[in-house]
Amino acid sequence: MYIVVKEKHTATQTALAAAEDLLQTLLTGLASSSRSLPVAVDTWVRFQTCTQLAHAAPKKKQACVQLNMSRRVLGELEKRWKAVEREADQAKRDIKMRAKVESLWKKADATG
Repeated sequence: MYIVVKEKHTATQTALAAAEDLLQTLLTGLASSSRSLPVAVDTWVRFQTCTQLAHAAPKKKQACVQLNMSRRVLGELEKRWKAVEREADQAKRDIKMRAKVESLWKKADATG
């Protein structure tokens, strides 16, 4: 479960980075295109860029939300994992203690 959430978290982080890169590329392209292209082409490029930008913004927001949810789930799983480790350590100590107690009972029975 922990590994699955961690992989999902990584995938969401990658998607977020890709969306941010696309956004930056679109903004850079929009700024540079306004200086060198004819008006009709410039208008078309701006329209395309704005359209892509409009589609990228919600994806970025969704990726951020998913990333935050994954972080929370990952944090909760880490807490549970630590609790399980503590319980396992305590169980190991209990088993060792029971073995010692049993050996002492056997010694006591042997001595009569």
